[in-house]
Amino acid sequence: MPRNVRSTGPGKSKNFESPVDRTFGRIYNFDISGAVVKEEHRQWLDRNVVPFLKDGGSVALEGFASATGSVMDDKFLSEDRLKNVEDYLRRQAPGPWKVSSRTADGMKEALKETHQWKEDEFWRAVNILTWSRPTPPVHPVEPPKEVTRVSRITERKFEQLSSTRGRSNSAPTKLDTLPALLDALKKGGKVLISDDEDGEDTTKRIRNQVPVDFEVATINIEETFETILGLNDEESTFRSRVVSYGWGRPQPQVFVATHLSWRSRMAGFSNGGRGSIIAQGDKSSSQFVSRADARESPFFTPRD
Repeated sequence: MPRNVRSTGPGKSKNFESPVDRTFGRIYNFDISGAVVKEEHRQWLDRNVVPFLKDGGSVALEGFASATGSVMDDKFLSEDRLKNVEDYLRRQAPGPWKVSSRTADGMKEALKETHQWKEDEFWRAVNILTWSRPTPPVHPVEPPKEVTRVSRITERKFEQLSSTRGRSNSAPTKLDTLPALLDALKKGGKVLISDDEDGEDTTKRIRNQVPVDFEVATINIEETFETILGLNDEESTFRSRVVSYGWGRPQPQVFVATHLSWRSRMAGFSNGGRGSIIAQGDKSSSQFVSRADARESPFFTPRD
């Protein structure tokens, strides 16, 4: 018999506390009597589950339903939700990975928590536990605890403009080498990174909510120099740096990548009023920094 499906809006998700080698979470707010995996559910699965499966991992699924249907209806509905989640994961991560699925007594579990026969978005759900091992993990017996999230900086922007008399002709040499840059950062050196007086526009900081136990896992630095050679031996240099932070579970090392580019041009009316370019170049590099070193520098642990 066709179900009378009622829309309940966007899908929702939660991350639960789990050991460092796995991800444990819940996608919920399926439509009432519905089993379609919503766009928000798919995004959570893409971020948190698909990478494990593509790496040869496995997954355990547990289906739920709220306390307003019959026991049999709840069972079939939970099974459909499980199947649709597994089907989506197999499309996103083709391969022979293993899955274990079970349907919980949704009505019993929901009543135990709410003590009411009513619709509850939290119980129209699928729990997902995944890790990198080929044998599916076992769902914990104890009720899961939601991960505490805090606001963390994910992007910082720095700008600096200077003017001098006399031609330095040194634009190419202004490119920091990554080892020198990192060494200065670790030692607290002023390299247009540490604080407001070094050029950061704090109003342009971007923040996101991340789990409280996450640390910076990756850093990407995009840096540009532009030197304008003007009349009367004047030289103006504009320097900008955008630093993007990727947060994740603590790892022994932090991966840092930089892309540095420079350009020198003559002031004038050519090139659409931007002047003619007389030299330019760029370089990219990357390096791992130990977690111990990273914890010594506020650059690697931006929390303010």
